[in-house]
Amino acid sequence: MTMLTPTADSLPGALPFSVAAIPGLPDEAVLARLAGQLFRALPGSEASSPPSAPALNGLAIGEPGPALQPVAAPRIDGQVISDSFFAIAGFGLTQLARMMTPLLGRAPGPQELEPFTLELIDWFATLPEEVVPNAITALDAAGQSMRNFLAAYDVVLCPTMPIPPPALATLAPTLGRDRLVKETEQLAGYTPIYSIAGVPAMSVPLYVSDEDAPIGSHFGASLGQERVLLGLAYQLERASGWADRWPPSVST
Repeated sequence: MTMLTPTADSLPGALPFSVAAIPGLPDEAVLARLAGQLFRALPGSEASSPPSAPALNGLAIGEPGPALQPVAAPRIDGQVISDSFFAIAGFGLTQLARMMTPLLGRAPGPQELEPFTLELIDWFATLPEEVVPNAITALDAAGQSMRNFLAAYDVVLCPTMPIPPPALATLAPTLGRDRLVKETEQLAGYTPIYSIAGVPAMSVPLYVSDEDAPIGSHFGASLGQERVLLGLAYQLERASGWADRWPPSVST
């Protein structure tokens, strides 16, 4: 079974984490042993203030059982992914604004749409006509590259985010387009490629930050391998006990 963390040049905002491999498709017993070893081996698993996702860098699990081995991450152009995503989003919002115009008797403005949405529509109007088909082609190619990569392995692992959980409103739609796109590229630097590839993936809250915010570890697999991910999630839940962990503000 293989666990992946993209390198800095793979996706926007990504930090240089290692990629690790665990050979051999696991059955339930192997998943249980892996989950226990993974949780115990992660730095800080016994600490009162566990580390953020970057602590996964260079993780190695010893024998007996599966062992993590470094492997090369897929070469995927994160900036192309970001540009293509926002171009398609701008196209969709432009169509929405055109549909709203006859209903309002005018183009939609700040009363109907957030500042970021309006800026994205204006930005899209400056792009060439071929931007949407080019963006679709680029995302299709990136998705195929990721599917090809995943086909060689059973499970991949990366941080859900490259930084600890941010404050609320970090991605507020009242921010300007440039800033919000930059923030999105940083916070979503690892996970969008799994959605683009159309493969199963999951984020499991193995840790919490010093502020009691959940810290996700993101696992993905190749097409049709939901069973492996769900089995691993179940075993990780048993090993970590996150189902019994509640925020201080939630009454149980």
